Amino acid sequence: MGAGGITVVIIKCGGQKAAYVVIDGNNMVSGLREEILSSLGSLGIDDGEVFTTDTHAVSALILGKQGYHTIGEVIDKNALLDHVKNATLAAIARLQPAKVVSGKVSVKGSPFWEQSSFSIVPSD
Repeated sequence: MGAGGITVVIIKCGGQKAAYVVIDGNNMVSGLREEILSSLGSLGIDDGEVFTTDTHAVSALILGKQGYHTIGEVIDKNALLDHVKNATLAAIARLQPAKVVSGKVSVKGSPFWEQSSFSIVPSD
């Protein structure tokens, strides 16, 4: 895991709480995402997502096929779940009322954003 550790953002709306868990690392072992989200249910979390930062700060530090360990490959799973739960509890304790604003921005003159650019992206 990278120096960024674990960050949790809680959003409460209409009586429901969603947790967005960010773990500083490259990738995650299969099934860990589901275990993390399931473990948060006992804390009153209704929904959420788990992200990794895809940091390269911890890459090429070990010899091996990938050159790094994915999240959950080496760290004790129960310890990781405890850290995520503790970060989630801390985030819940700091919930505050907030306002949300949204808008739409158009970017012109950039070939990336022009409609014709999307036709070159293969679709499966």
